[in-house]
Amino acid sequence: MTICEGAKDMLMILPASMASQQGPHSLFSLPHSSNNASKKRVTLIEPKAGEIYELRRHQFSKGSSFNTQSDLAAEKYHYTANQEPLKSTFLTNEADRKDGRVMEAGDIHFATRFDLSYCLIGYYYGDSTSQDEKEYEQDSEAESAVARGRMNCLTVRDYHDHLVDNHDSQWANVSLESLEMALRKVAEPTEEAGSTFYKLTEGKIIEYLANKVTRLAQNLPKSLNISADLPADILECAKVTLAADLLVSLIPKHTYFRLKRFSPAAGAEHIADIKNSCDRYETYKRSVKQSVEEKELLVKAAMTVGLPTGKTKTSVVKKVTKKSVVVRKQKGSIDGFFKPAKRANPSANP
Repeated sequence: MTICEGAKDMLMILPASMASQQGPHSLFSLPHSSNNASKKRVTLIEPKAGEIYELRRHQFSKGSSFNTQSDLAAEKYHYTANQEPLKSTFLTNEADRKDGRVMEAGDIHFATRFDLSYCLIGYYYGDSTSQDEKEYEQDSEAESAVARGRMNCLTVRDYHDHLVDNHDSQWANVSLESLEMALRKVAEPTEEAGSTFYKLTEGKIIEYLANKVTRLAQNLPKSLNISADLPADILECAKVTLAADLLVSLIPKHTYFRLKRFSPAAGAEHIADIKNSCDRYETYKRSVKQSVEEKELLVKAAMTVGLPTGKTKTSVVKKVTKKSVVVRKQKGSIDGFFKPAKRANPSANP
C-alpha cells in the first residue's frame, strides 16, 4: 500500500467512456450560469467532442455552512488551519489488498454530465445578476434589457468566436459539436444559403426550461417532503412549483421570474402551466393559513368564556366633605328686638 504525503494526489471518479481513452485531458472553467456572485465558476472537462462533464468535489467529514456554529460547539468535525477536514482516504483493490493508496485529503472529485445550454442562458441574461439566492424570493416586475449583441443570428463557428470575445475566453476549449448541441435547445435555427444560423431568444429559452420543469415535477427527489394530505389537483400544482424552484441554483434571477410566469400555448398539453400552478398553490397555502388562524381564535375564545379577562372595572369612591355655611351677623332695624334677656345676678337682693 502506497502512502501519499501532501495534497498533490487527487482521487477522481470519471465516466466509463474515459477509461479506454489514452492521453491527458484538459480541464477548463466557465462562469456560473446563474450569474450569482456567490457561485464559483464551473470546472468542466470534454473527453470527446459533444460530451461535456462537470467536475465536482465532495468532502467527507465536513458539515454544511448552516450548521457550522453548532458543529464547532459539539466538536463534531476537526479542521486544519486552512479549514480543511482532518480526514484520510483509503483506496484499495479488492482483488489485491496490497495494491492500495492512502491519501491525506478527505475528499473526492467526480464527473457528472453537464448541460452547456445553461451557460448560454447565463450569457443571454448577462445583465441579470444577483449577490445571493435570497434575491429570488421577491419577484421583480422590472424588465431586464438584453444587450443587442446577444440577439445576433450567427453560425456555430461565428457564435463560438463571439462567445470567446464577448463572454469568456475559455469558450475556446468547447468544441463546435458541443456548442451546436446546446444551441439547438435554446436558439431559433434559420436555414439560409445552405448554412444554419442560430439566434438566442427568450421564448425558446423559457420553453426549454418549462419542459425541464415538467419532467422534473414527475420525478422529484424523495427528500422533498410534500404533504400527502393535499388535494390531488393541488398536489400536482405543488410539484410543478417545487420543480421550478429547484432551478434557482442554475438560472439567472430574471430568467426565474419569467419562468414562474410561463403559460403554454393553446394545445401544448405536454408542458406544465407553471404560472397557473404557482398561483393556485400559493392561493391554497394562504387559505390554509387563514383557516388555521381562524380556528386558533375560536379555540382561544371558547377557552376564555366565563373567565376574567384580567381587566376588572373598579368604582371610584369620591370623598364628600360637609361644608358649614357661616352667616355673618348684620345690623338691621329689628336686630335689637331679638336681643337676648340679661341674666339675673343671684347675689343681688330683692
